[in-house]
Amino acid sequence: MKKKILVLSVIIFAFALLCGCQYYGKAPQSDFKFDKISGVLPSGFKITADGGSVAALNENYPTESDNITFTSGLADSVENYSREKLDAKYQQTIAGFQGSTFFEKKQQDGFDIVIYKFDVDHKGVQMKTTQCVVFCADRINVVTFTSVSGKYDEAFQACLESLKVNPAA
Repeated sequence: MKKKILVLSVIIFAFALLCGCQYYGKAPQSDFKFDKISGVLPSGFKITADGGSVAALNENYPTESDNITFTSGLADSVENYSREKLDAKYQQTIAGFQGSTFFEKKQQDGFDIVIYKFDVDHKGVQMKTTQCVVFCADRINVVTFTSVSGKYDEAFQACLESLKVNPAA
C-alpha cells in the first residue's frame, strides 16, 4: 500500500512534466533551493534525491506518506494551463482522480505561476494534492504537495506561501 502511494506520487509529478513537517503549530524551518525556486520546508521534512527524483519526506516516512516533490520540465506557456484542461488531462491519466478543488494563475517575482489543487482516491486512500507550476523562460519548475494524513496541510500551505523565484539561478 505504501509503495503504491509512492508510485502514485511519482506518477503525479511525472504528469506535471507532461503538462508543459511535522507541523503541530510550529513554524516551518529548513530552507531549500531547487533549480530556480526556494522556500522553507515544514519542520521535520528533509530533502532526498533517490533514483533521480527529488522529494521532501517527513521524519515518519514511510509510515506517514505525506510528501513534497520537485520536478522541472521543458519550457511551457501559462496560456496552456486552465482548470478545465488540467481536469480533463488528469481525469484520463490519474486513476482515482476525483476532480479539482482550486485553480489560480498569478504572478510572483515577475514569473507566471499556476496553483492547482485536486483530490485522488487511490484504492481507498484519499489524497489531496497541490501543484505549483512556475514558468521560467527556459523551463518550468513544479512543486507538488501530496497530503495523505491531513496532518501537514497547514505546514504545506506555509511552505507554498514561502516559495520564491530566483531568476539568476
